Amino acid sequence: MNKGYVIIGSGISAISAAKAIRDKDKSGSISIYGEESMMPYLRIKLSKDLFKDLNNDKILLKKQQWYEENNISFFKDTRILKIDVENKILMSSKGENISYDKLLIATGSRNRRLPIIGSDKEGVFTLRNVLDANNIKDYLKEKHNVVHIGGGVQGLETAWTLHSNGKEVFIVEAGKRLMPRLLDERASSILKEKIEKTGVKFICDARVDEILGSKKVEAVSINERHVIPCDSVIYSIGMIPNIEIVKGTKIKVNKGVVVNDNMETSIKDVYAAGDVADFKGSIEGLWMKATEQGIVAGSNMAGDNIIYKSAVPVTVFNAFNTSLFSMGDVNEGSYDTSIKEEMDNKYMRVFIKDIKIVGAISIGDITISKVFKLAIEKGLTLDGIDLKTITIKELILELQSRFKA
Repeated sequence: MNKGYVIIGSGISAISAAKAIRDKDKSGSISIYGEESMMPYLRIKLSKDLFKDLNNDKILLKKQQWYEENNISFFKDTRILKIDVENKILMSSKGENISYDKLLIATGSRNRRLPIIGSDKEGVFTLRNVLDANNIKDYLKEKHNVVHIGGGVQGLETAWTLHSNGKEVFIVEAGKRLMPRLLDERASSILKEKIEKTGVKFICDARVDEILGSKKVEAVSINERHVIPCDSVIYSIGMIPNIEIVKGTKIKVNKGVVVNDNMETSIKDVYAAGDVADFKGSIEGLWMKATEQGIVAGSNMAGDNIIYKSAVPVTVFNAFNTSLFSMGDVNEGSYDTSIKEEMDNKYMRVFIKDIKIVGAISIGDITISKVFKLAIEKGLTLDGIDLKTITIKELILELQSRFKA
């Protein structure tokens, strides 16, 4: 008897799971339910391609033909309202009762709301989906001054896109420096210098008190003493997993939907992956990890027994005429020693603990990321290397030779 697989959500973890299921089970039915009016798309393009046409096939994760060829049914504009885990039935916003044999919860996350006075004024936006992007683009046609609240990766990429399209941009960041969880102090300082050279203004260690204006945005009040005139505000201040669908069920939740090494929840035959999945007390929240979790979940739904191993976190950033990557553990105090170099507009630092590489940062050269990622994944020992005198170039060559050994 053919199995019925149902996937709630339309992000990369959902599509990765569907592909993994079909690779193993050629005959089971696969149904994907998404709340948006578009086919599943590449969300990371929203900040980079904000002013481009986001309603064409170029942004899609898979084109319509792929679903047809793999006999996968995709239902857009459909919200799943309730899960009955005892009877394996879902209730949809269209009044349907949908049965399943194996279920994947891949509902992702939503942007955290801005908890300040004036956040409901006309001209305040957050960027999470194509509808948000189109609304921002339409509103900014005749606007010129934008305050972006939040200086994380998405926030900085959005700010760069705005600046590149002729907008005056002011970034407000609550942290004491840019990307503190991804960059060390020197790397943050270099990024700050590069941003300032483009003419984009920003302030760190800042608190937004209120968005000012009668009905529309007119200014932003910061630290109870600074007022920044603007005609629009965009914010990106973190994400919240979409776990509402499991409330009232016996599915265990923590920060997100709790999963084991197989990406299975506390209820048999129900899995979770992506930004909604809580793996070992953490929401991993990265594109690459959501992809891998989807593959593991889908494979196991179809009968495999694959263990998810948390991959090395890698963040790649391209904006303000700057390319950089950060990977692994780069937190101050969590390493024994490090090797760092700065020359020719490049900065590199490798973090080492217990004679193994645990993290790396590079500004200006992202081509070396694969070498360090592989070294971290393999737990390659640096035994026998004089870490006090070796250069990073020499270290890369030594790592490559040890890979081959």
